[in-house]
Amino acid sequence: MKKSLIMFIFILAISISSISFANDSNDSLDKEYINLIISKFDSLDAAKKISTAKKIKILLSDDVGVEVLYLEINKKSQSQLDKYGITESILRRNIDSFKNWSSNDRLSLIDAIVDDDKSEINSLNNKYAKSDEDPSKSDPSKVDPSKAITKEEAVKVLLDKGFLSGEIKVIPGLKNKTFLDIKNHWSNKYVLFLVSRGIIEGYNESSFKPEANISKAEVITLITKLIVADAKKIDRYTGSVLDIESNNWYDDYMKLAYTLKLVKADEFGKLNPNHLSTREEVIEILINAIKIMNLPISDDLKVYKGNFTDYNDVDDSIKESMTIAINLGLISGVDKDTIAPKAEIKRSEIAVLIKKLYLYIIDKI
Repeated sequence: MKKSLIMFIFILAISISSISFANDSNDSLDKEYINLIISKFDSLDAAKKISTAKKIKILLSDDVGVEVLYLEINKKSQSQLDKYGITESILRRNIDSFKNWSSNDRLSLIDAIVDDDKSEINSLNNKYAKSDEDPSKSDPSKVDPSKAITKEEAVKVLLDKGFLSGEIKVIPGLKNKTFLDIKNHWSNKYVLFLVSRGIIEGYNESSFKPEANISKAEVITLITKLIVADAKKIDRYTGSVLDIESNNWYDDYMKLAYTLKLVKADEFGKLNPNHLSTREEVIEILINAIKIMNLPISDDLKVYKGNFTDYNDVDDSIKESMTIAINLGLISGVDKDTIAPKAEIKRSEIAVLIKKLYLYIIDKI
């Protein structure tokens, strides 16, 4: 086995097993490892992802393979162990922890990492956190009360306001749903992630149209369906916007977004639901969603650190939102040099943004 693959599996093993027994004080380290493994997979092309995942699955399918992993790491990767501050005893503990996972869950975890499905990664991790040797994991009386209350209160606030407060489960009937025109499209995993959870739909049973543009009404529908869990808890619409009171399919979603201040009317008192949205316009709505849910946005995220040559083309009123989105990794350039803020966004691109928004929300609540 090539050393690069050994190191890849090493990072995988450390990330998996460390999150399976880590406590809240080690939270940032866990996220670092998760992001590291996902970025490693993202650096591979589609074919390499599949072949690498297959090799890892073979190795981790039973305890013998996990022990082989341990031996290979010790034999070839001491410098990398030192780099990440991993002693042999920590590695041994991690390996032993991972051996408590069922074979199916090990393989499921690799699939989740390949799919960049952080909610599934967290779900699998939480399943085994209960068997952690840390007594605070199994004895609620020993949990740090300040941290427990903070989490509880945050979720309660979201529930009381009608917002998303937990993971959106896969709908069994949609789990294997796919479309002919995205099977070989780069956005496939993002689209199917949302489809399986009932967040986005195709044009029909066989077509998604990933390269089609998307209207403001469709964007609003996707975002409100994601962040609003109970519309009955949202204040009743009392506005008088002229172009969302015509018994159109999107009226309720647009009214909800207007009430939440996801969007505002233009100088003519209109929301222009049929307008084809640009990349910067969608980003503004996404960041508004994060703000109205009171999710944390540090001042550091508002400082632009990129090098896109067309960044100054972003509308001045949207620059802060665009900066936050870039720094959070919600949006990337259409190439390494340009962000294309004025370009009309495609259905494939909105799928990426909505999935990343969802993962960001779940990570923060």
